[in-house]
Amino acid sequence: MREKREKWKGLKPLSLFVLLATAALLAWTVTAVQGAEVESVTRYAPSGPAPGEEFDVTLRINGELPLVGGIVETIPSGFRFVSTTHPADNYSVSGQMIAFAVINEKEIKYKVMAPPSGEDTFTGKWIDMLSEKEGNIADTTVIVGGGGAGTQEEDVTPTPTPTPAVPTVTKASRVVPVMEAEKESAMVFEDMDVSMIALKADKNVNDVKVEVERIEKTPDIPEPSGVAYTYLDITEENAGGAKIEGSVEFKVMKSWLVDNNIDEATVKLNRYVENEGWMALPTTKVGEDDNFVYFEAETPGFSKFAVTGEEKVETAYVRLDTIASVGVGEPLVVTGTTNRKEGFPIVISVKGPTELTPQTVKVEKGTFNAMFDTTGAIGGMHTVKVDDEDGHTDETTVVILTAVPTPSPTPASTSEVPGFEVTLPALSLILVVFFVSVALIIGYVFGKRRKGGDVK
Repeated sequence: MREKREKWKGLKPLSLFVLLATAALLAWTVTAVQGAEVESVTRYAPSGPAPGEEFDVTLRINGELPLVGGIVETIPSGFRFVSTTHPADNYSVSGQMIAFAVINEKEIKYKVMAPPSGEDTFTGKWIDMLSEKEGNIADTTVIVGGGGAGTQEEDVTPTPTPTPAVPTVTKASRVVPVMEAEKESAMVFEDMDVSMIALKADKNVNDVKVEVERIEKTPDIPEPSGVAYTYLDITEENAGGAKIEGSVEFKVMKSWLVDNNIDEATVKLNRYVENEGWMALPTTKVGEDDNFVYFEAETPGFSKFAVTGEEKVETAYVRLDTIASVGVGEPLVVTGTTNRKEGFPIVISVKGPTELTPQTVKVEKGTFNAMFDTTGAIGGMHTVKVDDEDGHTDETTVVILTAVPTPSPTPASTSEVPGFEVTLPALSLILVVFFVSVALIIGYVFGKRRKGGDVK
């Protein structure tokens, strides 16, 4: 860690390091952090600002949270720092150097004023206090007043009557005045499918020109794998024999992803190599906004490219709805849902004590249904099965009820008064009880009179 900090000693004055020391102290308070680290920092700035123009410079920190580290930017001589959206106590300015403390932030913006004229380069370094990693930010060359690396060519071709979200420029070029060996130089493209290209050469070269153009695929070039979003031709000139490689940041409209059911994770930049065909390049997502998703791909060289994506693959299914019991002779209705395409054939069978004739039906708006005739079926538990004949099935059960015989009616009595046979004996019994009770009462009364006279 001490050796890595030594590399930053050249960043004067000492006050710049107070911010980084603060970030380092905070790093000790972060616990249970696994795999969180800065991967890289990308700078975005216009390459051809007007004289005296105030313009934004954006630093995008790529990595997983939490992040604790520092960035030191060096702006070219003649350019003046104006302001930043970063918290006042988390940055410091000294001459042409700006130091930022980064604490769980993914983006930093600051504003710079361009001089009346000139051409120079923004440089920067970053350090991650948690992982002890550090690195350089790709240089950004700026030419005040346009021209070279900062402008689009005069033959820029806009797309006709574009919607606001559609990239409006189909062809543009940039020139890098000076490229040092093994040092990245970045250039920004506005309103194009390509938003930035970073170059690296194996030796020092000057005035390297890069041109980007959206093209149509010619018949002699085969189709790439997947669904094509756009085709690009990226070329470099004046390399002077140097081997130039780099990275391409491009953007894809979100509406295209949705309309074509594209899996975002499958979006790739493919490079066409003569006699070899299309080669998929390592591609990663680096950000998104309201209209676009941004990706970055590493490339060993420049030629024709295709941006592609694969349709989402959803596991097919067929599902049966619950079926209520039915009686023999009643219609047995089977329904269900599926994600198979419209008109896809589905086979439905019913087996049990009786096997009903299978039916093949077609999917309609994600559903299927069939009606079975149960006339003559044997009652009992039956298994209903749906099969798309592509390895996806579902089963449920239904009870077909046996018809219950209607009970025979009880013959009507021939008596003139129904129930007379029961009523007469009961009535006789009541009369017997009545007369016995009367006799007992009379006997009781007479007994009283014999003993005591009249009863009052």
